[in-house]
Amino acid sequence: AANIKSELIWYGKLSFLRQISEYMARDQIKETEQEISRFQDFCRLF
Repeated sequence: AANIKSELIWYGKLSFLRQISEYMARDQIKETEQEISRFQDFCRLF
């Protein structure tokens, strides 16, 4: 069960980082900042 949780957290972080990368590649600064904030909130939960 612990392994499944750690995998879900890992894939969740990966998803956020991929989205941040896509926004940065398109120079979408506002969206990048919002996604970074959501990523930080996600990391605080786990």
